[in-house]
Amino acid sequence: MGKNGDVIRWGSLSTARIARNAVVPAAELVDNSRFTTVASRDLNKAKAFAEELNLETAYGSYEELIDDPEIDAIYNALPNSMHLEWTVKAAEAGKHVLCEKPIADDEAQAREMAMACERNGVLLVEAFMYRFNPRLARIRELLAEGRIGDPMFIFASFAFNLRGSGNWRLGTNLAGGALADVGCYCVNVSRALFGEPHGVYSRLAIDPELGVDMSGVAILDFSGSRRAVIDFSFETGGRQRVEVVGSTGSLVIPRCFLPVPGEPMPIEINTASGSSVEEMPFANSYAHQLKSFSKTVLHGTPAIVTPEDSIANTRVIDAIKESSAVGRIVGIQPQVGA
Repeated sequence: MGKNGDVIRWGSLSTARIARNAVVPAAELVDNSRFTTVASRDLNKAKAFAEELNLETAYGSYEELIDDPEIDAIYNALPNSMHLEWTVKAAEAGKHVLCEKPIADDEAQAREMAMACERNGVLLVEAFMYRFNPRLARIRELLAEGRIGDPMFIFASFAFNLRGSGNWRLGTNLAGGALADVGCYCVNVSRALFGEPHGVYSRLAIDPELGVDMSGVAILDFSGSRRAVIDFSFETGGRQRVEVVGSTGSLVIPRCFLPVPGEPMPIEINTASGSSVEEMPFANSYAHQLKSFSKTVLHGTPAIVTPEDSIANTRVIDAIKESSAVGRIVGIQPQVGA
């Protein structure tokens, strides 16, 4: 790992926008991660990406990147349907993997990926970048301190309009859909704050021509009568908001998943005694994600997002799909060994 033992050398498995605009540039902000290489099935695209982001090497195939002995870790930003194949191949080549969300099409695939990485002794982390942002840790502190009493409800929304864009996420061949792309965040933050749900009722609006869900809502049941109400969409105006309601107040987190670069990250605290806003300085979630991942590889620190966490998230997503299909509440039972 790393030529100096303290830097993880990364390769980007894709020239996707998220890699170009967010993840690869974020490595410049941390001292234990360095992107050196990119791969695409189009060598010209890879070369342009490498030139733009000052990377050393561009490959015209994914295999070349995975086989590169100078690379320690792979950032898998390929379309959803390709996560399983290329994560497993990377693991078998001894590469650690940061895989974009959703990690897999279903729980069975997520479990297969986790087993492949465990079998080959490499780290697997799902790229829920907001989980690495200090704001989430502060939200947990406020809840633990009882600032809003007993937490009872979560309301989480994530949406933006993709209709008519031709984006790959609007097709079934690459496992697209609003639930997979933005709904997964709402599921994840609900679990991050309330633990594992035991049941779900949902409705998905599936476009008959595209074949993917364009919008959806779900109610997640947790222990102690706690519930999360989530909504997600590819056909509404942009919305990104999380609210946690307790017995004596509420926390509102605007732009919980993607804070505005360079602007303070607010947490609105509402109680019987009044309302206040706690503003945290902006923190780059992608940089924190890379730093944490590389620290886990280099020093064995606990991973913030574990494969078990990812398996559980896909289990809930599977249940949301099933509930909408059958039109009733679906129970969620963790599998043995999960």
